[in-house]
Amino acid sequence: MPSSLHRTLCMLVVAGTFAGGCQNKVGQCNELVGAIQKHTTGVKDAVDRLADVERDPSVAEAFGKLTKEAHTDIGKLEFSDARLAELRGDYLALLDRAEAWSRELAEAARTGDVQTLGEVKREAVAVAEREIAIVDAVNEYCQG
Repeated sequence: MPSSLHRTLCMLVVAGTFAGGCQNKVGQCNELVGAIQKHTTGVKDAVDRLADVERDPSVAEAFGKLTKEAHTDIGKLEFSDARLAELRGDYLALLDRAEAWSRELAEAARTGDVQTLGEVKREAVAVAEREIAIVDAVNEYCQG
């Protein structure tokens, strides 16, 4: 018959396993949210400056540089939690696309290609909406 000390130790091991799993998710959530937030202000400011891209194509290049930096930081993160790994991948794909269209936008501004400027600006709106959706999904998952 197990002693009460043995039962207590077993319960602590089980409780620690569950708590560790929760902490693991919480810790991984904090890592991802922190990495995204680290770049939020800079990217937002760069997006606001994109209104001047027709006069100054370098604002699109600056935006591309910021998205590349964010990609590098977030790309370093690894998650054992499958959902967080998926959301990280979604965010990295978004940053890849944003970096690509920043180059397209800069080139269109330099060459005065009004049609491409309009197309890329519309895509920028779609990318911003997708970013909001991904961040909302991260927050929803991490709060659940």
